[in-house]
Amino acid sequence: MSAPWTEQLFEDDFVIVAHQGHPILAAETLAPRDMTGFEWALVSSSGDPVGQVDDALRPLGLMRRVLLTVPNFLHAPQIVAETGLVIALGRRFSKMAAAHWPLGLRELPLPVAGFTANMMWLAQRDGDPVLGWIRSLLRSSV
Repeated sequence: MSAPWTEQLFEDDFVIVAHQGHPILAAETLAPRDMTGFEWALVSSSGDPVGQVDDALRPLGLMRRVLLTVPNFLHAPQIVAETGLVIALGRRFSKMAAAHWPLGLRELPLPVAGFTANMMWLAQRDGDPVLGWIRSLLRSSV
């Protein structure tokens, strides 16, 4: 089987997301060490409680408390809006989620590697007009 075709849709960075009124949003300043005082959720399809934020904290000798992993980012806004958990999510998605849930966003206090969102499809399906139409919708929506 041939490798899938890939097209980059966008690049994004992470922001802190919490329910409106959460102390992490109200703090006047936020240092990396302060992040260890909060309870976190993490998007992890494998259930591994380590992500990009943890990779950025490790060289500083810091570790956050991840109490919950969720398998995809779609569940995260509701969970965070209804609990005291904090999460780092992509900025674009977080802004859309904050329009529907009582959430606030905040910049991370340390550099964290961002990510690229891609769409992929099988080479043998490249000529399919319906899939081509869907790909064009995705391109125009980002």
